[in-house]
Amino acid sequence: MGEYTIIIDIRPVDFDDEDAVDREIKAFRKKYASAAKEHALVVSPIGQVYELAGSSINVNIELVGKDALRNSRVIHNHTPKDKDSFSRDDFIKYFEYELNQLEIVSGELSNVMRYKGEPITPNRAYELYNNAQHTNWQIAKDFRMSVEMEQLEIMRQLSKTMKGLVFSE
Repeated sequence: MGEYTIIIDIRPVDFDDEDAVDREIKAFRKKYASAAKEHALVVSPIGQVYELAGSSINVNIELVGKDALRNSRVIHNHTPKDKDSFSRDDFIKYFEYELNQLEIVSGELSNVMRYKGEPITPNRAYELYNNAQHTNWQIAKDFRMSVEMEQLEIMRQLSKTMKGLVFSE
């Protein structure tokens, strides 16, 4: 299926300069919001910006290394074909890599996630995501509703039930 990721650029950044970090993220949003393949930008507290290119279904941020990921701000796009919010894998990786902020962009859709609570393991993140998914399925069944953007509904559910999760649309 061609699942691959490459680092296409590494450049310095002053991570303490919020304007500089915001400019990097804004430029990424503009460049990749409608891209046919997934891309990611990792703005790391170690003073580096990593720009990655993936496949039509995935981009693997782990390529930059766990030290670069810890407390970083990460943004990635979903392709127009996969236009939705954070996947289960995105949510788990946020906690596994101890990110500061995770953002997704897909066309006009832009979601941001931060967590300011007690530490959560990747296994617990998996459980929380699944529980929110099952709650949403039950609500949809009870009210005979269809769910068009399931991941977005899961994130909305998590933001209501998970203390410390800050989710914005």
